[in-house]
Order: sequence, then C-alpha cells, then structure tokens
Amino acid sequence: MVGFAVVGLGMGRGRAKLITQTEGARLSCVCDLRDELAREVGEELSCDWTSSLDDALARDDVDAVLVMTPSGLHAKIGVQVAHAGKHVITTKPMDVSTAACDELIEAAASTGVLLGIDYQSRYVDTNFRVASALQQGLFGRPLLGEVRFKWFRSDEYFQHGGGWRGTWAMDGGGSLANQGSHLIDLLLWFMGDPDEVFGDASIMNHDIETEDVGLALLRYGNGARGVIVGTTTFPANAYFSAEVHGTEGGV
Repeated sequence: MVGFAVVGLGMGRGRAKLITQTEGARLSCVCDLRDELAREVGEELSCDWTSSLDDALARDDVDAVLVMTPSGLHAKIGVQVAHAGKHVITTKPMDVSTAACDELIEAAASTGVLLGIDYQSRYVDTNFRVASALQQGLFGRPLLGEVRFKWFRSDEYFQHGGGWRGTWAMDGGGSLANQGSHLIDLLLWFMGDPDEVFGDASIMNHDIETEDVGLALLRYGNGARGVIVGTTTFPANAYFSAEVHGTEGGV
C-alpha cells in the first residue's frame, strides 16, 4: 500500500478523490495553505488534513506527494519533498523554467526518489495503441502530426485563485503551456522531438501576460511536419483533437 499526500487542493481535490478509489493506494493526508479548504477536503475524504507542508512531509505513512499547486511552485515544493525522502509527482508542467526543472530533477536523482509528471493522456488505451503503431511502423513513414485544442476561458478564470494563471512567473505560458500541455505531449510522444519549431503567440481577447492564441509549425529531420493550434478564446464547447498519418495509414 502506497501512502499519498496531496498538496494544493484547488486542482488537487479531484486527484485526492481518485487516490481513495485506486487499489493499492492510501490517501494519508491533504495539505493546503487555506485551513478551511484543507479541513473540508479532509473531512470529505476521511483523511488527515494540514496547512503545513512540513507536517505532511514528516509523516511516516506518506510515501509519495502529489504537488498540485500553481505551476511556478512545483519545483520549489518538489525539491523539499525529495529531500524529505518522498517520491514526487507534479501536475503539468514540471515547472515554468528549465532551470527550475533541472533543480527538481537533480534533487530527485541525488536523493534516490522517483519523479513523475502528471501527463495522464499517455495512459489512455487509444493513445497508447497509436504510439505503439507508430513505433512499429504500421503507418509507414510519418508525414504529419497535428493537435488542436480550443477552449474558452473567461476573465474570471484568470482572476481566480489570486490571479496566477496567465502570468509568466506562475503559469509560464498561456494556451500552449497550460491548456495545451497534454496534447503537445501527445504530439511529441507520437512524432518525437522536432529539429525546428516556428511559432506565433498572441494575446487577442484577455487581459493577461501570456498568449491566448498560440500556433506552431514543427519540422522533423525525416521530412515530417507537425502542427499545433491552441487557444482559450473559442466561444463554444471545448474542442480538441490529435491526428497523425504516414504513407500507409493514419488516425
């Protein structure tokens, strides 16, 4: 039985509930700076709660910690978790800068704990089968991979929780880095790392620092191409898709 603590109960509330429904996992405690929220979630899920990260990390029944805070805090908290001897899982992205990510990777390596990032799309059966087919060459020579994600995010969404979303310091990007992170990860899983990337990012309909429309063209050494389209300005139900094809087939 693996004991988990969840830190950051905005997004982490749902993850904490999933732990209670997962065989072989135990939700030992939840943690949030807001006492009222921590207590509410703890009582809802019948687990201990705290507003102190130090207290959560001192527990013998915590083996791994899910870091579900604003993106710009992932590495800082993750390093502390690693040095406490606990395994680290952050929600996407790992952090908002390569320097912060490198620091967390080094902390995990030096302390011997496991480090994982919450890219759950890789565990969807359909996606796994597509990646496997590409790796086996069943689609022939890869030609084009394309991901599109069109969301609507209101001004209130960006103002919620202290206004960290849509900032460079805490979000690290907009429609590409936040809302599009999972589908971009899928494209890289399917097609591999590109040799060249050409991009365009714009702020078109929000009062934020980061992009609400992002476009990218990817060029691969084998001649294949990739396309990324992402926005939080779409005035309808969320739309997202991932497509890949080669000389012998596609999906």
